[in-house]
Amino acid sequence: MKEHKITIVGTIRKNKREIPPEFINTKEREEKSSKFAFRDGTLVSYIPKKGKVVLALSTMHHNNDNDAGTGHAQKPEIITFYNATKGGVDTVDEMCGTYSVARKSNRWPLTLFYFLLNVSGINSQIIFQANIDSQHIRRDYLKLLSLDLVRRHMQYRSTIETFPVQLKERIRKFTGVPEEIQEPPQKKRKRCEACPRNMDRKTHFSCVKCKKRVCKDHSAVVCKLCIS
Repeated sequence: MKEHKITIVGTIRKNKREIPPEFINTKEREEKSSKFAFRDGTLVSYIPKKGKVVLALSTMHHNNDNDAGTGHAQKPEIITFYNATKGGVDTVDEMCGTYSVARKSNRWPLTLFYFLLNVSGINSQIIFQANIDSQHIRRDYLKLLSLDLVRRHMQYRSTIETFPVQLKERIRKFTGVPEEIQEPPQKKRKRCEACPRNMDRKTHFSCVKCKKRVCKDHSAVVCKLCIS
């Protein structure tokens, strides 16, 4: 704050060790009452109803004034300022929690990466809907987004020769690859009938006349004109 003139206003969880016990205990306090603590910033403890406490911290408020516009509620100015300016933060947190890619992890870079993915999904939908001037249900949009992100990799995997045929078909169906551009199924390799059995030589080639499987050592290249 001293170097960059940046202030903060936000809620704070009541499980922090630095918070005085009097600010958390609600049994002996009246509804709509407030308590303030001052140091580098201002900490306020507000009781909106019996048994509930709201804690907020601010470095731009330095007094214990209540907002006169709240009437009987007697909300502190810190609380009303937060409600008026920080609603987007709570909305984003709620949207991230509804459809989240996060998983439990003890590595903070991975946790941060999950958070960036969640926020990127929200921001990209706003830009997408602004460009096409249309509204999409968030669940459907995230499905389209995730499919577009993995489409190229899935199409690449479907071209691997050793990849299971059933998975190839499912990938092509899932990514919408037309049937006419699918790779033709390859013949199963079988043992060359001209080689000794103990050599166990496998081949894809077969004779055009007798249809027997033969390896390259027992076959020759002939043009179509000679065959006809």
